[in-house]
Amino acid sequence: MEVQPFVVITSEDVLLLDTGLGFSDDKGVMQIHQNLMQNGINPSEITKLLLSHLHKDHAGGVEKDVKSGTPTLTFPQAKYYIQKGELDFAFKKGFPSYLTEELEILKTSEQVVMLDGNGWMVLFQYTFYWHN
Repeated sequence: MEVQPFVVITSEDVLLLDTGLGFSDDKGVMQIHQNLMQNGINPSEITKLLLSHLHKDHAGGVEKDVKSGTPTLTFPQAKYYIQKGELDFAFKKGFPSYLTEELEILKTSEQVVMLDGNGWMVLFQYTFYWHN
């Protein structure tokens, strides 16, 4: 079963929650991009991406062009918010729920904001709680 990402639009930002499995069509267009465009949102408009966790059904669409050897974040204009403990866990345990080859880019990208430990984060007028 695949999670269905959703979007929150405010006057300041376009926030995407999760990226789904990362499927692409036969032309290489990602499903998440198609879904956004069908709803009048250009993928380049996404300014913040909050990953609830890094299992492949939620974060499989983090990166595009994995096989080309030139990894690129799916939303190059967005800040990616992820839980540092979750990223560390994904690489230490080797569970099949994580696609670590696709998550590798999150370790070094300047677009990634690491959330460490438990706490609160205010994005727009919404507040999100995260925990390990």
